[in-house]
This record gives sequence, C-alpha cells and structure tokens, in this order.
Amino acid sequence: MFGRGGHIPGGAGTYTTAAPRRHVRTGCSGFLRTLVARGYGFFGAVLLATLELGQDRHLTCQFMETLRTLRPVRRTLLRETAYEAIRDAIVRGEIPPGTPVRDADLAERLGLSRAPVREALSRLSGEGLVESKPQSYTRVTRLVPRDVRDAAAVVRAMHELAARTAVSRLTDADLAAMREANDAFRDAARRGDVAEALRADDRLHDVLVIACDNCAVAATVERYTPLIRRLEWRQFGTASAAHGSAELHDRLIEACAARDTDAAVRITAEIWRALEELADDPSEECSA
Repeated sequence: MFGRGGHIPGGAGTYTTAAPRRHVRTGCSGFLRTLVARGYGFFGAVLLATLELGQDRHLTCQFMETLRTLRPVRRTLLRETAYEAIRDAIVRGEIPPGTPVRDADLAERLGLSRAPVREALSRLSGEGLVESKPQSYTRVTRLVPRDVRDAAAVVRAMHELAARTAVSRLTDADLAAMREANDAFRDAARRGDVAEALRADDRLHDVLVIACDNCAVAATVERYTPLIRRLEWRQFGTASAAHGSAELHDRLIEACAARDTDAAVRITAEIWRALEELADDPSEECSA
C-alpha cells in the first residue's frame, strides 16, 4: 500500500518507516479514538487494542486507511430495519390482529437493541397497525372496516391526484417501467407469490407518484397504505382478484400512453375503490 519513506494514500505528509514505534502508536491511537467517538466503535476498538499491544505498524495503518472509506451505521437505519420487518410481518398476517407484542421479544428476534424496536412500534402506532396502553399492553390492532375504508379513501384520492398531475410528464422509460411491473405482477399472481405481486403493484403505481413530484402526496400514500395492506394481501391472494387487477393495470397503462389524463384518473379511482368495497365486506370483519 505504501513503501519506505512514501506517502500514505489519503494522508498528509510523509510516513517514515524509521520513526520510533511510540510515535506511530500515538498518532494512530489518536485517530482511532476519534473514530470510536464518531461511531466506528467495534473497528476502532479492535485497532486501538492492536496499537496498544504494539503490533506491526504497517498492517495497522493499512487497516486504518481502510477504515477511512467506511461510514458509521446510522441509528435511523436500524429503526427503519425494525419498522419494515415488523410492519411486513403484520401485513402478511404473521403477527395476527390482537396479538400482544413486546419490544424485548422483537428485539431478540430481529437481532437489534430495544431502542430502534421501540421507535418502530411508536411509528406503527401512529399508522394504526399497533395500539398501546401505558403500563398495560402493546398489541397489533384488529381490522376495523371503517378505519380501513377511511384510509383507502385517502390513498385513492392521493393516487388520483398523482395520476392527474403525472400523465403529461411520463416518459417512454416510465411507461416501460409500468409495463414491466405489471408483467411481474401478473407472473407473481399466477405463481401465488403474494409478496412479489404487492411489490410489483407498488412499483407500477410508484411511477405515477414519483412523476407527479408532490411530496405531500408521496408522504400521505406512505402513511396510510400500511393500514390497508392486510386487506390487499388477502385480495391479491385470490387468482380472480389478481387477474382483475392486472387487467385494470393494462387499461391504466394504455390511458397513460395515450396521454388521456381523464381516463387514467378514472381507472386509478376504479383500482383503489375496490379496496374501499373490500373493507365493507362482512366476511373481512368477521375474519379479523
């Protein structure tokens, strides 16, 4: 990586191999203590121990240079990891409605500390997937048809607005992405892969949400969609419903390609209104 009397890549000045070992230890230790303070706890501690034990300075400084390219794992990423894992388990029904949840159990299962799990549960509570009573319980909410219907109405309105704004802005690449997503949706539905079908459905509709370039629309869709996902999961679990959705997607893409904004908005409303009607289905209330 560097030779005798050469420059350390990315460093300042000249590294002289004849320098007393204690000088190397002192300089590198200071740098690594800074790394520890900035969040490189594990790596910094290991290398600091190596230095204090007086191991080979060339190998140590090579590790030190490697560390310069790393970035600390941010706390927000752990929180997102916990949030997405717990949310998806609730949506898929792996954690059924009414099930008590404990942050300690979830943290152990996810291999995380309790802090990001608590933050994730707080966010899920705000989204209506989890409910808590101080000093009593935290549990997955039951499917309440009115709540799901209200959320579906809001999501539908946001997607209608996205379509009305986005159609005239769509590029050929956007239309190709929508077709590719619908092909993946149809294939996943045929194989019975509900998770992939929902991901493909997201990719298709996200094209319009992104193209509309409205942060409020995107945030609202993200905020309320998880509440209706449990019903979406059941809906797309049937071949007939999935086939009907794919056909509606085809019509939506055709309208977008023709730059027919009114038709695109009308079809978008039809797609999302189906979820409102599903929330009114008595069988869904009983199964919750």
